[in-house]
Amino acid sequence: MIKIGIIGVGLWGETHLRKLVIFREKGIVQISGIYDINKDRLKSISKEYSVPAKGTDELIKDSDGIIIATPPSTHYEIALKVINKGVTVLIEKPMTNDPNKAEEICRLAEKAGVNVLVGYILRFNPAVKKLRELIYKGSIGSVTSLLARRVGPRGRRHRDVGVILDLATHEIDVARYVLHRNPTEVYSMYGSIYGDYEDHAIILIRYKDILHTIQTNLLTPRKIRTLDVTGTEGYISMDYISQDITMYKEDRPIKIEVNKEEPLVSELRHFINVIKGKEKPLCTCYDALITLKTAYQALKYPNKNVKLNF
Repeated sequence: MIKIGIIGVGLWGETHLRKLVIFREKGIVQISGIYDINKDRLKSISKEYSVPAKGTDELIKDSDGIIIATPPSTHYEIALKVINKGVTVLIEKPMTNDPNKAEEICRLAEKAGVNVLVGYILRFNPAVKKLRELIYKGSIGSVTSLLARRVGPRGRRHRDVGVILDLATHEIDVARYVLHRNPTEVYSMYGSIYGDYEDHAIILIRYKDILHTIQTNLLTPRKIRTLDVTGTEGYISMDYISQDITMYKEDRPIKIEVNKEEPLVSELRHFINVIKGKEKPLCTCYDALITLKTAYQALKYPNKNVKLNF
């Protein structure tokens, strides 16, 4: 039976664990253990979910797959440990907070023949999959622009990156995924009202002849996750949360049927199948690297148009 361990059981790491229990109850996986730097939380979560608490070295040795759900600044060192042991790894996004370190992860994984998946969970949102299909079929003609809103309150999750690397990277990855293209230019404006990292940003990305606008912040009282796509022959409005899609043709709304499913469950099922050798990573290390490099340029050079070459 496949054995999976989790390093980092904060809010999102615990969510991974809770969904993995579904697969454990079906006899699909064994949860080999968990680790967290917060020893009190580690003990509490271990008891609540009936999983062993272990050190990182022991956990990696005892696992076929490792999920890294720690803060981004810690991903690099942990990922290298996992890769050096030849263990398949799912790294939560962003892969790191440093593109150079992310590139090294990709190179070492390729050399070692280890599969690295990066947790861009929106690729597993059925609404995103349907949107990709509609665009590929030319349902609204040629795409001319995308408008993404990923805004909401601050929440309780610990962050050691700002909204560009934490939230906007989701939208960059989705755009690459549904358009089958890499970005060619990026421009950003951002600021910080609370804390040490930017908490609101507007990013404009060009994909040759397609423009992509991203609004993201941790200031809006209500959580909003939407993507609107304009084409030469129509318009599509998608809600990530409800997984609803409406297409407009000549001002006539058409409700698109979506087979709704929880994205994290789909992502974990995919991770299990990659470990088993049944599937190839949907979001590869190099996919995540392009997304990270794009976001990093937006972060490093605000108010400046930056040319990209991927």
